[in-house]
Amino acid sequence: MADHLSDEEQLEALKRWWKANGTSLLVAIMLVAGGWFGWGYWQDRQQQHAEQASAVYIAMLEAVNQWEQDNSAEKAAAVASQAETLKKLGENSRYGQYAAMTIARLAAAEGDLDNAASELEWVLAHSEEAALNGLVTLRLAAIEYGRDDKDRAFALLNKPHPASYNSLYEELKGDIFAASGDASKATAAYQSALNSLDENDSRAKAMLELKMNELMPVVEDAVTAGKEDA
Repeated sequence: MADHLSDEEQLEALKRWWKANGTSLLVAIMLVAGGWFGWGYWQDRQQQHAEQASAVYIAMLEAVNQWEQDNSAEKAAAVASQAETLKKLGENSRYGQYAAMTIARLAAAEGDLDNAASELEWVLAHSEEAALNGLVTLRLAAIEYGRDDKDRAFALLNKPHPASYNSLYEELKGDIFAASGDASKATAAYQSALNSLDENDSRAKAMLELKMNELMPVVEDAVTAGKEDA
């Protein structure tokens, strides 16, 4: 039937169709095009952020290496600058979490345990990786004990964690018990650490045995005193 319509009639029909459907068609086209170009833009931005974060991460590691060789305020400031930049660039990535751990390390070295704890808590709030969280929780427990919060330290050390950290967790418990004057519990914790230790880790084994040997006279005296009291 359209073949019999005049040019004017076809034009009028097209106008009526466009008036009825044109707006929705344009919106659909814009949404599709916008979604495509928006996705491409997002991917480009993500790639740029990843490349920037990678470069800053390498620079931060180099700064940390220099700081470890020369613990000057200047070297510490260089590490802090790189770490803060990396944390902003990679807030939702592993880069940001490593940056926060580095800031915490610097803060602890400077005696700023409150800031160190805050950074480690930030990592735990942003990380979902069990292995990383196990390490961060261990460090946070040591910081909490350093802040004279022994209960908080033990609460952290008693949380579920990867089995590979068992020895380190037990050793820190032993250190806290030893510092608190409880030689018996410290010895038991060190023994538990030994039992969990990789048999090929001779260095850690020697350190644990040394700690136990240093506590042995105290434990023996406590046992002797107990027998006499009985």
